[in-house]
Amino acid sequence: MLNYLKNEYNMTYTENGGTAYRSSESFCLDMFFKAGAMRNSTAAEIADVVIRAYAEDPDKTMKIVFFARDARGGLGERRFFRIAIAALVRTAPDAVKKNISLFAEYGRFDDLCVLLDTPFENAAVEVIKAQLDKDIAAMNAKKPASLLAKWMPSVNASSKETRNIGRHLAASLGMTERTYRKTLSALRRYTDILENRLREMRKLYAQNGYKLPYIVFWNVNARCDAVPVNRSETGAALVSGYSPAVFDMVMGGDCTPESVMDRILSSERYSAITAA
Repeated sequence: MLNYLKNEYNMTYTENGGTAYRSSESFCLDMFFKAGAMRNSTAAEIADVVIRAYAEDPDKTMKIVFFARDARGGLGERRFFRIAIAALVRTAPDAVKKNISLFAEYGRFDDLCVLLDTPFENAAVEVIKAQLDKDIAAMNAKKPASLLAKWMPSVNASSKETRNIGRHLAASLGMTERTYRKTLSALRRYTDILENRLREMRKLYAQNGYKLPYIVFWNVNARCDAVPVNRSETGAALVSGYSPAVFDMVMGGDCTPESVMDRILSSERYSAITAA
């Protein structure tokens, strides 16, 4: 009788009147299924999904959170990730602390700003400062730099919230607002020069009566943060090593919802992410 009542409660209807389930009966699978479709959900709704999943399986939950954020091999859901991390700072702080060094690997350096005004602010600032120092040295040596400066909040941004975060971060880095602003501006100009190489190549070809061949930028180093072209660039493509993986799984026959999730999360891409 109890199982019957549980099953009845779990039944619902789609917008078209079809029968469906309220839950897959796995909170982790529910989160995996919902993460890419919660852009209009409230922070409380996202936090509830994450906390329920973490109570069921901490390691799997952390992998799903980073898969949701993963800009290259995952869903690229920035807001979901930041709300999830904010919720986990309160409920599972050790799991967040263990993975701070991976934030920029799967997302962007400004994702670390979600840890400002938390017990992990110093750890987040240390990661940012270490990369900032590397980028300044790279710029001075005319070598490739990361996109950290591009994503750092500006102290003179149009958004008041962004300005406040930028001022907070500048102070945490031990920099005056003026030094912080000038440092980011110099690095942004430098990385813009690197990003403009493709356009310079196209212009050079055109001056000599040729059309630049179609160029594929193949990212074989997952720890490289630089992106050579933006989304609107024509005549070029960006690819990385594992993009066809999900398609291969679906075509391979082993295609239950949980098996697809588990195979993605157990891949080498997410092996470093654990809760403890």
